[in-house]
This record gives sequence, C-alpha cells and structure tokens, in this order.
Amino acid sequence: MIKNPYDKPYVIGAHLGSLQNGGNGNTSAMIDSLSSMAGVKVVIKGGTDVRCFPNGLPPTHENPQYLPCSQAGDILQNSSFCLVIVNNWEALTSSAVRSIHAQLWACFFYRSIPVIPTKYEPAQVEKYLPFFSLLESLWSKAIVYLPFTSAQNFVSKLNEISKQERIMRLDKISKLFNRHLETVGKQVETAVATLNKALLLPQPAVPTVRTRLVAEIPRTQVRVYTLDEGYNESKSIVGSNLAQTEPLCNTSMRVDFEGPLWTFDKTPWTMCHKSSSSTILTAFLFWRYAYSNDTYFFIPPKPETYQWPKTPFPIHVIRVPLNKLQSRFLPFDLIKTDAVLTVDDEVVPDLSAMKLGFGVWNDNPDRIVGYVARSHEWLKSHSNFKYIASATSPYSLILTGASFLHKYFLYAYTFELPHEVYTSVDALMNCEDIAMNMLSQQISEKAPYQVSTVTRFACPLCKGGLSRKKSHYLIRSACITNFIHFFGYDPLKYSTFTRKGR
Repeated sequence: MIKNPYDKPYVIGAHLGSLQNGGNGNTSAMIDSLSSMAGVKVVIKGGTDVRCFPNGLPPTHENPQYLPCSQAGDILQNSSFCLVIVNNWEALTSSAVRSIHAQLWACFFYRSIPVIPTKYEPAQVEKYLPFFSLLESLWSKAIVYLPFTSAQNFVSKLNEISKQERIMRLDKISKLFNRHLETVGKQVETAVATLNKALLLPQPAVPTVRTRLVAEIPRTQVRVYTLDEGYNESKSIVGSNLAQTEPLCNTSMRVDFEGPLWTFDKTPWTMCHKSSSSTILTAFLFWRYAYSNDTYFFIPPKPETYQWPKTPFPIHVIRVPLNKLQSRFLPFDLIKTDAVLTVDDEVVPDLSAMKLGFGVWNDNPDRIVGYVARSHEWLKSHSNFKYIASATSPYSLILTGASFLHKYFLYAYTFELPHEVYTSVDALMNCEDIAMNMLSQQISEKAPYQVSTVTRFACPLCKGGLSRKKSHYLIRSACITNFIHFFGYDPLKYSTFTRKGR
C-alpha cells in the first residue's frame, strides 16, 4: 500500500547497527532521550545482530561506527527526517566519516531528510561531505543542522519546519543523489568535475543523440533523418551515438552550482549574452519566429509519401526505430534552439496562441509553459493519488501535447529520470508528460505556467488518441501514485498563474 507522502508516521527515524564502542556518552544519552518521544523511531542494534546484518559484515580494516541495518528502509521511508549520528562530531575519525557516508546514502535513497545534531560550519562539514567544494549549495540545503539540547526541543524544531521547506530540501536531495551519489559511475564523474573545477578546466560538453541524413524530399526543405548507427535504446548508457555539442556560453562554473556535470550551450539559468538562438524555437511556427521544425515519425509510412508545405525554414523529419512516446524528449543534435515546442499529433496549433505562449516562456525559461492544465490530489480513503482532468485552479501539471520547455529538460529527462519511471512509461505507453512535469519541477523547483486561450487545439478528425480510451484517466492516476513512490516524495508544485489571451 502506498503511504501518504505528506503525512509520514515518524518525525525522525534511524535504524543502525553499532560497530564500535567508546563514544563520549553524549550520543547514547541523545538516543535514549529521543527514543522516549512520540513520533520518533530510532533503533540501534549491536554489530553482531543478525537481524541488522543478516549476511554478516564485510571484512574491513576499520569498521565504521554505525551502519544502516538491512531493514532500515522500513523506518526511513516512513520518517520525514533521518537522524545521522557518530560518537563525536568534534573529533571525526576516518571510520566516523565512512559511517556518515553510509547513513547519508540510506537517507537519500529513501528520501528522508538528514538531520545532523551539530551546527553547520563549512570548514568542518567539508571533512565529511563528499565533493563539498563543488556541491556546497546543494549540501547546505539538503541537510538540517540542529544542535541537540533536549529531545523535546529537537523534535519540536523539526515539527516547525514547513511543508514548503521540506519539499525544497527533498528537491536538493534528489539532485545530489540522482546526479552525483547514486552509483559509483556518478561518483567518479563528480570526482572528475571537482578536479576540473580545482584546475580551472571546462566540463565536458553535454551529449546529444546523433542523427544521420538519409533523404531530401524534392522541391521542399524537408530533410529525413534516422538515428546514427549504433544507437542504444538504454537510457543509462552514454554510447557512441551521442555527439558532443559546442558550448555557446562557456562561462565558468558558478559557486552555487546545482546543475549536471556537462557544459551546456545554455540552460534556463545561464547568465550570458543572449544569442539569436535564445529568441527562436524548434517548432512549426510563423516564419519570423521559426528556425527549424523537427518531426518524429513512429509509423510505418515513409515521410516521402506525405504532402509537405513549402516553408522558408528546414523541416527535419526524424525516424526513430521504436514507437516510444519518450522519443519526443530525446536530445537530438538537430535541435539548435533553447525553446522547444512539443505538439501531439492530434493537436492543431494556433498562431496567435503560440506567439502568446512563447512570450510567456521567454520570460520564464525554467518553467514548462502550456495551454492545458491538470491537477492531482491525494485520496486518503483509497491510499492513492487521483489525476484531475477537469479545469481547476490551482493546477500542478501542464500537458506537453502543446507546451514550451527548455531544451535543457530533454537532457535531464534522458539522463536523470529515475529508471523505474522511464520503464513504466514505456510499458504503459502513457504518462510521459507527467514524468516530464515531475522532473522539470524537481530541477527548477518551480511550478508550471498556463496560457489560457479561446483555441482548444482540437483536431475534429482525430479519433484514435490515447486520451480517448476509457482507461486513460485510471492509468494516469496510477502513474502519479507510482511515480511519486519512485521519486520518494511529491515533486509537483501548485500554481494559480494564468496568462489570458484574446
């Protein structure tokens, strides 16, 4: 049964095995006093307890002071905050640092906000937080530093932390874990990035999915492409099909670095001189605004059999090997603009509405801006989320069937989306827009924006769309419930903003 992510049964939790003795007594006293408080679940087992370490401990020259028990997730996923402890915070040993790393990894994995019972001092925390020199802005906001004076005061102060602050910290935790800590490979990449920063070297360019020209349709500007040979469907592997873009804004890494490790030509937060590509978009629009139009074909008929319009700009038609909804979010090398307009095959674009939407996006490039808003709510009686399809305010989702988003989010979707979410979208052939909303809002920490127009973008002759199936809304409710479970918390933000057009 899925638990309500907004109402976890424990304020603070921990389930650890104690491998060393010799603490200064303060840690034991703190644990004893906390254990007597309501809403606290702190369990400490002995290092030889087979219930804590059923497979035994790996042979090491120096055992960490505390390690999460094998069943720690039962407590941590039901705890808003995760207690991190060592015997003495003032005199950290190498075994204590290893203990902190193991506990933080468990807290992050189960999306429980770490609480360290000492004050925040950058010079001190740098000794035990991995890659602190590169990721200080994330670490400082992901962890609660709260000196322990009494159990009642400790729990009371944690209860006072607002829902908004908790979600902000969970957003930071997700960035830290998904990009830098989850696997050995990501840790190595982050170590290289830290070294590059210290040596004032640029980061590697962002990978893109490489395409290959296969045909040009006579008397038009339509060019047909396929994916380069060697394309691998696995999203988690950066293969030979990934080209490296040339950065347009090769600015030095900012102190408040929170982005991935690659160098982007631009992100929604890049501070540099605007280029012409910042005011144009990849979409089929009025020629004054358009740079190119990228169309992705998943159906058997060849693009050459279609009647194409004559346009003053090129139209790129990309044939992908599999009929996958998520191919719309691949970071193709042909996309040269910052703005990407995604349009479903059953949507009829309207010029005035597109211009209005692009204007709103241009002022808010870190948000998804679109025309059809949806929402979600927790149903306590059913222990799941409900997808709300009716017009509502506030809203938390913008359908990507007609929406603007920054090219940056295509890279994020391909390389950062939790694997369980990615495979679920493939299996269901649905909900890729929900996944993009969750990921983009987690990264930007901002809600989407709606543009309201009289145009409904409806295609009167289109009758076979996914949204017309009877099970569509049930599937989308299940998607929200499961995706939030995979994310470990609800990253969606509510918005009431609406820009109205004529």
